[in-house]
Amino acid sequence: VAIALLLPGEGEHGWGPGSRIAVIVVAVLSAWFLHRLAAVRVETGDSGVLVVNVLTRRRLEWAEIVGVRLSRDDAWLMLDIADGSNLAAMGVMRSEGAYAQQQARDFARLVVERSRTDSDH
Repeated sequence: VAIALLLPGEGEHGWGPGSRIAVIVVAVLSAWFLHRLAAVRVETGDSGVLVVNVLTRRRLEWAEIVGVRLSRDDAWLMLDIADGSNLAAMGVMRSEGAYAQQQARDFARLVVERSRTDSDH
Protein backbone atom coordinates (compact mmCIF):
# COMPACT_ATOMS: atom_id res chain seq x y z
CA VAL A 1 0.00 0.00 0.00
CA ALA A 2 2.86 2.35 0.84
CA ILE A 3 4.47 1.76 -2.56
CA ALA A 4 1.15 2.40 -4.30
CA LEU A 5 0.78 5.69 -2.41
CA LEU A 6 4.37 6.78 -3.07
CA LEU A 7 4.27 6.20 -6.83
CA PRO A 8 4.35 9.46 -8.77
CA GLY A 9 0.93 10.60 -9.91
CA GLU A 10 2.04 13.52 -12.03
CA GLY A 11 4.08 13.76 -15.19
CA GLU A 12 4.42 11.72 -18.34
CA HIS A 13 4.68 8.39 -16.47
CA GLY A 14 2.29 9.14 -13.63
CA TRP A 15 0.41 6.35 -11.90
CA GLY A 16 -3.36 6.71 -11.91
CA PRO A 17 -5.84 5.23 -9.42
CA GLY A 18 -6.28 2.05 -11.47
CA SER A 19 -2.53 1.38 -11.54
CA ARG A 20 -2.24 2.01 -7.81
CA ILE A 21 -5.09 -0.43 -7.12
CA ALA A 22 -3.40 -3.00 -9.37
CA VAL A 23 -0.17 -2.67 -7.35
CA ILE A 24 -2.13 -3.27 -4.13
CA VAL A 25 -3.97 -6.28 -5.62
CA VAL A 26 -0.68 -7.84 -6.79
CA ALA A 27 0.84 -7.27 -3.34
CA VAL A 28 -2.15 -8.83 -1.55
CA LEU A 29 -2.20 -11.85 -3.89
CA SER A 30 1.55 -12.31 -3.50
CA ALA A 31 1.28 -12.19 0.29
CA TRP A 32 -1.63 -14.67 0.22
CA PHE A 33 0.32 -17.07 -2.03
CA LEU A 34 3.45 -16.87 0.16
CA HIS A 35 1.29 -17.52 3.21
CA ARG A 36 -0.20 -20.61 1.53
CA LEU A 37 3.30 -21.86 0.62
CA ALA A 38 4.39 -21.43 4.23
CA ALA A 39 1.33 -23.37 5.45
CA VAL A 40 2.16 -26.51 3.42
CA ARG A 41 2.64 -29.46 5.77
CA VAL A 42 1.88 -33.07 6.66
CA GLU A 43 0.61 -33.54 10.22
CA THR A 44 0.30 -36.96 11.79
CA GLY A 45 -1.80 -37.91 14.78
CA ASP A 46 -3.40 -40.91 16.40
CA SER A 47 -6.54 -40.64 14.29
CA GLY A 48 -4.86 -39.98 10.95
CA VAL A 49 -3.02 -37.56 8.72
CA LEU A 50 -3.71 -34.00 7.68
CA VAL A 51 -2.19 -33.05 4.32
CA VAL A 52 -2.16 -29.30 3.73
CA ASN A 53 -1.09 -28.28 0.23
CA VAL A 54 -1.08 -24.83 -1.36
CA LEU A 55 -4.75 -24.86 -2.36
CA THR A 56 -6.18 -27.95 -0.68
CA ARG A 57 -6.44 -29.58 2.72
CA ARG A 58 -7.35 -33.23 3.23
CA ARG A 59 -7.68 -35.35 6.34
CA LEU A 60 -7.08 -39.09 5.94
CA GLU A 61 -7.46 -41.98 8.31
CA TRP A 62 -4.37 -44.16 8.53
CA ALA A 63 -6.16 -47.11 6.89
CA GLU A 64 -6.98 -44.97 3.83
CA ILE A 65 -3.29 -44.71 2.94
CA VAL A 66 -2.19 -47.86 1.13
CA GLY A 67 1.16 -46.68 -0.22
CA VAL A 68 3.83 -44.04 0.20
CA ARG A 69 6.46 -43.14 -2.37
CA LEU A 70 9.03 -40.49 -3.11
CA SER A 71 10.48 -41.45 -6.47
CA ARG A 72 12.83 -39.62 -8.78
CA ASP A 73 9.84 -38.61 -10.93
CA ASP A 74 7.80 -37.15 -8.06
CA ALA A 75 8.38 -33.60 -6.83
CA TRP A 76 6.65 -34.39 -3.54
CA LEU A 77 5.80 -37.33 -1.34
CA MET A 78 2.96 -39.21 -3.03
CA LEU A 79 0.29 -41.07 -1.09
CA ASP A 80 -1.66 -43.89 -2.69
CA ILE A 81 -5.19 -43.74 -1.33
CA ALA A 82 -7.52 -46.73 -0.90
CA ASP A 83 -10.04 -45.25 -3.36
CA GLY A 84 -7.46 -45.58 -6.16
CA SER A 85 -6.42 -41.92 -6.21
CA ASN A 86 -3.07 -40.37 -5.43
CA LEU A 87 -2.42 -37.38 -3.22
CA ALA A 88 0.68 -35.22 -3.35
CA ALA A 89 1.89 -34.30 0.14
CA MET A 90 3.75 -31.09 -0.65
CA GLY A 91 5.13 -30.90 2.89
CA VAL A 92 7.84 -33.38 1.87
CA MET A 93 9.75 -32.25 -1.21
CA ARG A 94 12.12 -34.51 -3.11
CA SER A 95 14.47 -31.54 -3.57
CA GLU A 96 15.31 -31.82 0.14
CA GLY A 97 17.42 -34.86 -0.75
CA ALA A 98 18.39 -37.28 1.99
CA TYR A 99 16.22 -35.48 4.54
CA ALA A 100 13.13 -35.99 2.36
CA GLN A 101 14.03 -39.65 1.83
CA GLN A 102 14.26 -40.13 5.60
CA GLN A 103 10.91 -38.37 6.10
CA ALA A 104 9.34 -40.64 3.48
CA ARG A 105 10.73 -43.77 5.18
CA ASP A 106 9.52 -42.58 8.59
CA PHE A 107 6.08 -41.76 7.23
CA ALA A 108 5.81 -45.14 5.45
CA ARG A 109 6.72 -46.86 8.72
CA LEU A 110 3.99 -44.88 10.53
CA VAL A 111 1.45 -45.86 7.88
CA VAL A 112 2.24 -49.55 8.39
CA GLU A 113 2.17 -49.28 12.19
CA ARG A 114 -0.98 -47.17 12.44
CA SER A 115 -2.96 -49.00 9.74
CA ARG A 116 -2.91 -52.26 11.64
CA THR A 117 -6.10 -53.30 13.33
CA ASP A 118 -6.40 -55.45 16.43
CA SER A 119 -7.06 -58.46 14.21
CA ASP A 120 -3.67 -57.95 12.51
CA HIS A 121 -1.68 -58.53 15.73
